[in-house]
Amino acid sequence: MKKFVGGLILLIVLTNVVQASTGAISSLSWGTSITGAQLSGEKFLFDELDESQLSNPNWKARAILDFRAREQTLINKVFNDTSYWAIMSIQVAQAQIAEISKELDEIDKDFADLLNRKLRISQKYSQTQKVVSQLILNVKRLQKEMDNRMLRIDILTRKYFKLKKEIDQLSVQLQDSKEQLLLYTEALYRIKNEFYTIDDNFYIDDIKLLVNSQDTIADSLVKENIVKSLWYQIKELVDILRVKKKQYETLSLKIKDLRSKYKEEIEQYQMEMDLLRAQKKYLVDLLKFFKEEKNLVDFQYHAVASQKELLEQQLSWLVARANQKVSLSASGEDIDISRLIDSDTVPDSDKFMSWPVVDFRGISSFFADEEYRKALWIDHWAIDIRASQWEEIYAPADGVVYKVYDGKWLKWLMILHNHWYVTVYLHLSKILVKEGDFVQRGQLIGLVGGLPWTPGAGNLSSWPHLHFEVWKYGNLMDPLETMDLSVYPDPAKLPLKYQVKYQKDIMQRKIDISKLSKGITWTTVAQRREQFLQKYAIDEFKDVALWQNAQSGTNVDIDVGICIWFAESGLGHNLSSKWNVGNVGNNDRGNRIAFDTPQDGAKAIFRALTNPFLGKYWRIDQLSRYGNEDNHIYASDPINWQRNVIKCLSVIKGHIVDDKFPIRVYTDN
Repeated sequence: MKKFVGGLILLIVLTNVVQASTGAISSLSWGTSITGAQLSGEKFLFDELDESQLSNPNWKARAILDFRAREQTLINKVFNDTSYWAIMSIQVAQAQIAEISKELDEIDKDFADLLNRKLRISQKYSQTQKVVSQLILNVKRLQKEMDNRMLRIDILTRKYFKLKKEIDQLSVQLQDSKEQLLLYTEALYRIKNEFYTIDDNFYIDDIKLLVNSQDTIADSLVKENIVKSLWYQIKELVDILRVKKKQYETLSLKIKDLRSKYKEEIEQYQMEMDLLRAQKKYLVDLLKFFKEEKNLVDFQYHAVASQKELLEQQLSWLVARANQKVSLSASGEDIDISRLIDSDTVPDSDKFMSWPVVDFRGISSFFADEEYRKALWIDHWAIDIRASQWEEIYAPADGVVYKVYDGKWLKWLMILHNHWYVTVYLHLSKILVKEGDFVQRGQLIGLVGGLPWTPGAGNLSSWPHLHFEVWKYGNLMDPLETMDLSVYPDPAKLPLKYQVKYQKDIMQRKIDISKLSKGITWTTVAQRREQFLQKYAIDEFKDVALWQNAQSGTNVDIDVGICIWFAESGLGHNLSSKWNVGNVGNNDRGNRIAFDTPQDGAKAIFRALTNPFLGKYWRIDQLSRYGNEDNHIYASDPINWQRNVIKCLSVIKGHIVDDKFPIRVYTDN
């Protein structure tokens, strides 16, 4: 329900924005177009200057300002046009229609549940008094049981101390008897040694009697009666000890049993005390629940009813307009931008844009670059991405090509995207799209220029690079705010203001290539590719030429083919059939068929990526269930395949690449 409310609030806000900016939505003229700047029939000042003028910094600045003025005019027309605002509102709404429809079903269910809940609460509320009364009776009963248990505990305590007293007395008696027995035993021992023979036969030795006797013989003979008396007393004491010991043991067992019962009673008392506390708490919570729950359900019931009605109205409005054709014009001809509605739904975030150049070497001029201003006395509201001349340029997000200018010294294009974004690309050496084309993220749109006095650059540029601008709501913004900095090739050279974003982005990627890249030390992509193959490949697959031949005649990046092979066969170490290095050539039973040569196996990968099913894809994530849930795919593994391909590409390219890495390269074929 929270998700629904959030989406609904967003739609209402968007509707209000559109109405405030362009008038009532209901009065929009669908299919209208703006006049545009008619730029295709005009030359920019930049194209009209000769070489000597372009060598002058003042003329360069004037040419740049001339371009910016016309560009701003075109942007203003786009962002002031009612149809564009409508389509952007619809784009946001259309991206949510399926979700809102699902939420509407959920709300219907919630509404029915709330109604049933409301009835149940009312019924339960009427039964609360009975529940409370029963709980009170339970509490009273439990209290009475606890009183009885306390009485039993008191009785047990008294018995315990009585037994304790008896056993203490018996212990004293036992000790006294033991001491008396010891005295008798010692006396008997002395008599035995003084008068009796040493052979322990217990008869009187006449010689000992004569020597040791100080009395008469008769007195000595009396001692023999004493001995007999001692023996009788010792026997009696032993019997007494035996009886008392048994009594002691019996009392010990009783007191042990009593202690066990006492402990059990105490534990049971504690349990009953805890239960009593719990029941009292439950009683309090129950009363509070019924009071609050009834009010909450009443509120939710009326709120959901209102939200359901409002959502149905909003959804009806969206469905009625979402499929309308809305056109803009930059050069006098209508451009259908309604394809944005059906484009890939990427949330508006700090990674909305992917990098338009993959194998770039850093940024030569950042947004609002001070050095740029010192050189030309004008601000630099873009980033200049350093790359090789003729390097591929890819669409950073789904969009519609709105403006293409293919002049002698100036080649540039403008693309409209979702979420009110517009991107601009300058100094192109070749443009591969035309106005009105719908482009996907990762699709080829042009080639890098910037080499002085080459088409698309003239003398305004002093090195090959791509001038990349991002607009939002009609205003220029720092492109790096919308891009993933974790792919930056040399993060140590990033200005301090970008370091926090780089650290955040790199932590979110959670990809470790340290083990895989160990020993890969060269700087260029070609060198790293060769090192990678030499380190991980087996047999013929180590040969770069094999992969170049396999890639020949296709528009698939050679490193993509190598990394697919790496992800699926461990670079030849885990071949499931002879020379089948990828998930290709399967028969109807799912078995991989063998190829005659390693070259044939490598070619099969590139052929698969250009077939009618996969040839329409532009990015790695579209080839697996990682980013393609419904259509044809190359690999069924939703995560591992994608991760392994990305790791391999990151090592070869020399920096961590994006999950939506573009798989196509430019070819004249």
